[in-house]
Amino acid sequence: EVFGGAEPVAKLEAWDLVDRFIQEEPSIKPARLNEYTTVDLAKHSVVEDESLITETMAQLYAKQGKMEKAKRAYELLSLKYPEKSIYFAAQFQKLKAGSK
Repeated sequence: EVFGGAEPVAKLEAWDLVDRFIQEEPSIKPARLNEYTTVDLAKHSVVEDESLITETMAQLYAKQGKMEKAKRAYELLSLKYPEKSIYFAAQFQKLKAGSK
């Protein structure tokens, strides 16, 4: 609110701040892209989040012949769902018997 032609102090301070910023000839620089190398990004992109493993994934791994991944999935599922641990242990044993 302008009162008697004078601007409030807070408004003057804000404009003063803007004027000082402009006088310093600011420049916007791009973000540093080399914080992560391409190799780091590639490694991170193939890391599996074990908390997202499902029974369907374990079955797919087995169908694809990726027995170690399937076994690991059943181990994780057995820990995640103890009430079904006997079932997952049986699936694990089937994979183990089939890979011999």
